[in-house]
Amino acid sequence: MNRSTPTLVLLPGMDGTGELFAAFASIMKREFDTLIISYPPNIPLSYTALESLVRESLPTDRPFVLLGESFSGPIAISLSARQLPRQVGLVLCSTFARNPRPIFSHLSFLLGALPLSLAPVGWISKVLLGRFSTSALRAALHQAITQVSPSVMRSLSESKP
Repeated sequence: MNRSTPTLVLLPGMDGTGELFAAFASIMKREFDTLIISYPPNIPLSYTALESLVRESLPTDRPFVLLGESFSGPIAISLSARQLPRQVGLVLCSTFARNPRPIFSHLSFLLGALPLSLAPVGWISKVLLGRFSTSALRAALHQAITQVSPSVMRSLSESKP
């Protein structure tokens, strides 16, 4: 792509893998370079540490647009507030600026006790994908969830933006 065309930087949801962006990135690559950021699947990191990881991964030689999906929305918002030199846009997708369900935060220990990878895919799909669930998306969701250790998933659920 032309270096003046912004790169679309995709920040993943709570699974942190970025794999659920695959179909979207495939379509977007017709118009934009895309960069999918992934978070370490076996190392629990705070929002602050994840923000540093993202900042170090951003393009330095061309403009970019940050897309923060779900869990990564607060990271995208925080980085955008810093007025990064090459950033030309921000897209927030199915996200929040602060914990939307703080009443459930005390149940995060369950994610360590019962890994999401052991939960029925049908149930997880209904909760996370709703009416937009397809067999391909369910398979991608299952693949993404199985890559993330329970301790990381618990840490992410306990993190505060």
